[in-house]
Amino acid sequence: MLRDAWSELGGDAVTVNVLLVGDDRIRQLNRSHTGRDNPTDVLAFDDGDPDPETGVVHLGDIALSVDTARREAVSRKLRVRDEVTLYALHGLLHLCGMRDGDDDARAEMIRTQEKYFKKHGLVFDMKEE
Repeated sequence: MLRDAWSELGGDAVTVNVLLVGDDRIRQLNRSHTGRDNPTDVLAFDDGDPDPETGVVHLGDIALSVDTARREAVSRKLRVRDEVTLYALHGLLHLCGMRDGDDDARAEMIRTQEKYFKKHGLVFDMKEE
């Protein structure tokens, strides 16, 4: 799904790291990078530098909390892997420049996430908070 999304949104070969962590580690990352002292579902860190040997651009890094994914998956009645996929896609969309800081931007991001989930036959249940 991420490859499919990237081919539509960016296209050129890039690298992305996805770090799967627990709530304690994502809380540390959130605190050190945003100043917010709480766990979160996903964080995305832009990069954009080319690898000196290959020239392939490193788009960035995505850190996501598997602990949060487990809780949310139960709440939404989804598979944990689908919740993790949602977080990874959400992070990728951030690396592609999408934001979700206001209602309009959040609605656009949700529509985009839903589009890719439906395209791949996955259940999408993004509750509005």
